Amino acid sequence: TCGTDCAPDPSIVLSPGEFLSLGTDPAAIANAISASDKTFSVDGLGVAMVFDTVSTAGNVNVDLMDPALVSGATSLGGGKLSMSASGSTITTTSSVMEIALAGTETPSVSGSITLTIPYDEANIPAGVSESNLKMIHYTGGVWVTESNNCSVDAVNNKITCTVTSLSPFATGAGPASGGGG
Repeated sequence: TCGTDCAPDPSIVLSPGEFLSLGTDPAAIANAISASDKTFSVDGLGVAMVFDTVSTAGNVNVDLMDPALVSGATSLGGGKLSMSASGSTITTTSSVMEIALAGTETPSVSGSITLTIPYDEANIPAGVSESNLKMIHYTGGVWVTESNNCSVDAVNNKITCTVTSLSPFATGAGPASGGGG
C-alpha cells in the first residue's frame, strides 16, 4: 500500500480541465459498465458518464488526446486549440478527450448518454461568460456544438450534456460577443 509519501510529482499530474501539452499522449483509462452499473466517473479527469441502457458489459475508454493530433483543430499554443463547430470559431477550455466503447467484449449500449466534462476557468477567453461555454463533439468528420439538455455548472467548472454517440469531446468558448456558438 501507498502512504502519503508516494504522491506523484505535481508537475506530471493533469488537473481536471487542464490542457495537455503538445506531443503528450497518455494511455486511455478503461471504465467498466454493465446492465447493473451504467455509470462511471474518472475523478482525476473530472469526466463522468451515465448510460440509459447497457445490454452487454464492457469498457468505455477515456483517452486524453495529444493536441497535435486533434482533427480539424489549429493549435493556439500551450495545448489550447481553435476549431470551427456549428458555424462558430470555438477556443477550447479543456483538453480534448476521445471517448469510445472498447475492450475484448465491447459493451452494447442504447439510448442517450449523460456526459459531464470539466473545464479550467483560467482557460476561458476574456469577455466570455462561463454560462456561455459549450461542449463540442467531433462527429461525422466535423466539430459540432452539443445542445441537448446542456448545462454549465459554474461552481464546479463542469458542462453536462445529453449525447447519443461517442468520439472526441471538449469544452470551449466562442467569440466574446456570441459566447460560444
